[in-house]
Amino acid sequence: MGYESFSMETASNDVIDHPHYRVTLEQGARLVPGNIGNAVSLQGGGEYVDLGEHMDKCMANLDVCGQGITMAMLLKPESLKTNQYFISSPTYSLYMQNGQLKADFFSSGKHWNVTSREFLLNDWNNVVLSWNKDSGLEMYLDDKLVDRNTKPEEMVQGDARAAGSVYIGKSSDTVDADTAEMMADEVQYWYADLSKLKARGLFKGRS
Repeated sequence: MGYESFSMETASNDVIDHPHYRVTLEQGARLVPGNIGNAVSLQGGGEYVDLGEHMDKCMANLDVCGQGITMAMLLKPESLKTNQYFISSPTYSLYMQNGQLKADFFSSGKHWNVTSREFLLNDWNNVVLSWNKDSGLEMYLDDKLVDRNTKPEEMVQGDARAAGSVYIGKSSDTVDADTAEMMADEVQYWYADLSKLKARGLFKGRS
């Protein structure tokens, strides 16, 4: 089962140390003390992190996630303004909209979305998203299920893109929305939905 981890611990010349990928701090993004070791700090002034283009991998392209996907991250928002993107790829995004944390997932012509108003300002939130094309999309905050969507809508043309990078702090769209004002830490991907991970004892949560 595939697994990817981005811990944001150390960097040199704006390149975060990672064993497999080139991960870059862009436009003044920096590492600071975080919830676990260091974290990335974004001030909402154009800063973001580029995890690279990985359309052949589940972490970027939901169409190749045969067993689904689970993504987990620690986020500390310093603003809840609309249209700031916390993480995005050409096939999914997590962002603020009208005071709600919202996730959009796109795959095989379908669109799932989940929302929550329980996202805490100026505090660390443990955000987990679990998706499978058959069982749908779930959002957890601090190990609590806050929303589930099992009935996707038909995808509108232009919703998802064929290529692009995975970003922390900005939209993957070519038309940039506002960059996020936040800290982010311990971004992880498992290439299976949460129920499969728990059945195999591979996901314990953080509490």
